[in-house]
Amino acid sequence: MSNEISPNHQTPTIIYVVSQYPAISHTFILSEVNGLQSGGIRVQVASINQPDRPFEHLTNIEQQAYKETVFVKVALKTRFLFYIFKSLIISPKGFFKSLGTTLKAAARYPHTLLHQLAYWLEAMVVADMVHSNGCQQLHAHFSTQGCTVAMLAAELTGIEFSFTVHGPDEFYHVDTQQLPQKFAAANFIICISDFAKSQVMKYTHFNDWDKLYINNLGVDSSLFHPTEKNNTIPKLLCVGRLVNAKGQGVLVQAAKKLVERKIEFEVNFVGDGPDLENLQAFVKQNALNNQVKFSGKVNHDQVQQLQRQADIFVLPSFAEGIPIVLMEAMASGTPCVTTHITGIPELFTHDVNGLLVRPGNSTMLADALELLINDKQRASQLAEQALHTVRHQWCLHKSNQRLTQLFKRLLATPSTLP
Repeated sequence: MSNEISPNHQTPTIIYVVSQYPAISHTFILSEVNGLQSGGIRVQVASINQPDRPFEHLTNIEQQAYKETVFVKVALKTRFLFYIFKSLIISPKGFFKSLGTTLKAAARYPHTLLHQLAYWLEAMVVADMVHSNGCQQLHAHFSTQGCTVAMLAAELTGIEFSFTVHGPDEFYHVDTQQLPQKFAAANFIICISDFAKSQVMKYTHFNDWDKLYINNLGVDSSLFHPTEKNNTIPKLLCVGRLVNAKGQGVLVQAAKKLVERKIEFEVNFVGDGPDLENLQAFVKQNALNNQVKFSGKVNHDQVQQLQRQADIFVLPSFAEGIPIVLMEAMASGTPCVTTHITGIPELFTHDVNGLLVRPGNSTMLADALELLINDKQRASQLAEQALHTVRHQWCLHKSNQRLTQLFKRLLATPSTLP
């Protein structure tokens, strides 16, 4: 016997499955959820983990999102047996199908057995949300662990699932993350860039390419107010987790070169991560303490303030999707220097609205920074073009509209529970 989900098909209901929410590094998910809800789609968020900060450190908007979110691991701890028995009773077929998928994945990679079983149990919490909320669709951001949970929850309930691909690190462990299986099982896949789409195409059958859709992310430019830069000493800003992939090590090397060239500047690293001690050690060994500052993790509104104040925004990454933080810097009227990798050239045209350098090349990075420090007119021209680009081509409102229309069109046919 089947139970129809969401009898009001004019108001689709979606459950977003994410690894951590709210999170400083994934503020775009919060913006997307709010945009979908403004567009008439009901969204319930299932976050595998709790936020990356205590509740009192969240912004007001994040605190509201927190109150409306189901935290999967917390729910599982308190009602472990309840979810198992409920899943088995409501859908024995889905229960054993999802268990089979879990055991197959563990058989291919035995060292992942405990993780696979954890994903299966977490999927039961999401499945309970499906039954309680009259959900039509499961959607995950990133094709990694959260997507595994969404895929298993789809098997438990019999409804469809989809996900958004960002890349590029999602494509590093194709087999262990079961990407071919996810690509085949999803009813549609959203890619944030042409680059991301090309990587999905690489691992999918030609016949499945028609279920790939591009929806670029964006920012709300109205929230950013470019101001005149009146810093006595040029201020450089780099925002991101302190990890190898972000390339901050290249920036401190470039900073050393700028000091050797007698260039005055200050660079502020905003973010935290495992590379902090190594970066601090390099700064100390090379007597860069007067030029380099580490501010740690700060809230999104503080990042926006720092972006407005900065003379140059720098992101020397080795691997990225299309970083929102770059779009925010553009919207703040701050000229950007970043690397010519993955999806970033879809955002920037070199020497038109920003400067692109080769990844890992500290000399080229230092040259680009020196150029903008010494040529304020050129920096201003790049910033002006970047502002025009982000306002017209990377608009959050338009991105959310496209996504809302896509979901409504693809979910027009009622889904049913087994």
